Amino acid sequence: MYEEDLSLTELDYDVFLELEHELNKDFAWRTVAKYLVENSSANNLSSTFSDRWIHRLETNIRASPAKTLLMDLENGFQVGQLCKILEDCKLNDALYILHGPVDLEIIEQPNANGRSYKLAIGDTLKIVCKASGLPVPKFQWFHGNIELQNEKSSTLSILITNFDQEGEYRCKVEQYTRNGMLLREKSSEHVSLSIKPIPPEITLHPLSAEVKINEDHTLSCQVKPDPTLKYQWYKDNELLKEKTQNTLQLINFQSQNEGKYRCVVSNGCGLSTPTAWSTLTVQHPTEKALYKIALLIGNCQYESHNKLYKPVADVEEIKKQLKKIDFHVECLRDATLAEMKDAIKKFSKKLKEGVYGFFMFAGHGFELHEPFLMPIDTPELYLTKDAISKDEILQCALARNPALLVVVLDMCLTTPDKKSNKAIYDEKPEIIKYKCNDNLLVAYSTCKYHKSFESKKTPLGIYTTELTKHITERIPVKVLFDRVRSSVRQYNRKQTNEQMPAVECVLSKRYCLTDPVITTRFQHVLNLK
Repeated sequence: MYEEDLSLTELDYDVFLELEHELNKDFAWRTVAKYLVENSSANNLSSTFSDRWIHRLETNIRASPAKTLLMDLENGFQVGQLCKILEDCKLNDALYILHGPVDLEIIEQPNANGRSYKLAIGDTLKIVCKASGLPVPKFQWFHGNIELQNEKSSTLSILITNFDQEGEYRCKVEQYTRNGMLLREKSSEHVSLSIKPIPPEITLHPLSAEVKINEDHTLSCQVKPDPTLKYQWYKDNELLKEKTQNTLQLINFQSQNEGKYRCVVSNGCGLSTPTAWSTLTVQHPTEKALYKIALLIGNCQYESHNKLYKPVADVEEIKKQLKKIDFHVECLRDATLAEMKDAIKKFSKKLKEGVYGFFMFAGHGFELHEPFLMPIDTPELYLTKDAISKDEILQCALARNPALLVVVLDMCLTTPDKKSNKAIYDEKPEIIKYKCNDNLLVAYSTCKYHKSFESKKTPLGIYTTELTKHITERIPVKVLFDRVRSSVRQYNRKQTNEQMPAVECVLSKRYCLTDPVITTRFQHVLNLK
């Protein structure tokens, strides 16, 4: 190591040649030259250092750029000044020639403050080891005793992709002479990494389906890749022995194979995730309709009772959905008693054997011996004659024995107040008879003596919101309205327990609202106006 106040002219010739060789590598001389130009005025250096001077270094044909630069610095520069320049320019190999070795020292441990890491799959482990010394330290990271390929910088950054990456990480820091001989080495303190256990993530659940008798069917689930995954299939909560793949083969499907299936996926951490249930049923022959018609009534603007906000929007949305499955739809908004009766009469006349009929009312209603639908002109103190009973609708609509009649009543089924409306209790109930030939389903948005609600959070009523999710599904109408009932009850567990939908069903066949229409020859009879 040379003294700092030694003039550059006093350097040994072989040291001068080493410096020249090092500064000519990778244009290191240019880094020094630009440093001198940029700092000449600030450090009172010679005005010789300029862009023109750099050009002279580059074009001198008598000597290399590095030799020319060193020769220019010999006039007035000392070893200490050149060392400072080389240090600022981070030309450590050149600095080592003048300065000599500096002991290796780890100045920042990767586990500063004794820190350990607990990360999840998908997180990134990032740790740093800093060291000083001359020759410049080189880094190599290890996981346990295993050398991590290509991890040779002071910072280790790795993506956590599997549980095998748990363990201890450390960095080995080494100094080498210019001819490649190991001079010194030190190991950092280790860092502990543990990986948070996470359950398997299912990306594709097995699907429900209707399967033909004697056909083969496959259920499958997909999970984010993990070599430790294990699978177990269940049918109706009973373990299926030896069914431990991500697919379940059902050969020669029979009625006894009907049921609910799911797969439970577990990983090496002992955590498991079940798939959603998939329901498999025997595929039955598709029914067909002669034609399909619907009458929808939505009442909001009541004259003597609280105004409602959703019914008109409800029936408009149901109208759109029914049209998708080939229903001819008549929609009434804010209808009076006379208008409702007239529309029901016209609707019923279009029903006949082979026809599917769909009737929906959304508005105010009440229960007194049976459900009653309230027109917008229902007086404040009303009698049953001021409303329309469910049985009156059924008597009219079932008279011609349609293949299917679905009646949806989205209304309250509470009883009238006995104190304020005593007269309605003094009425003698009218007995209305009708004949039902296993062709009827009646769905209620709530059960007897309970309220039905609107929600400010949704553009449609609660019941209609759930109905629109299922009404165009190719499923039997009983299954459809059971799903709606279940959805509303699930919603109301979070809101109120008062609205509890109900379904009455007497169907002999697996009718679906999506069943195809046989012919369009009856188009001229479908005008309900």
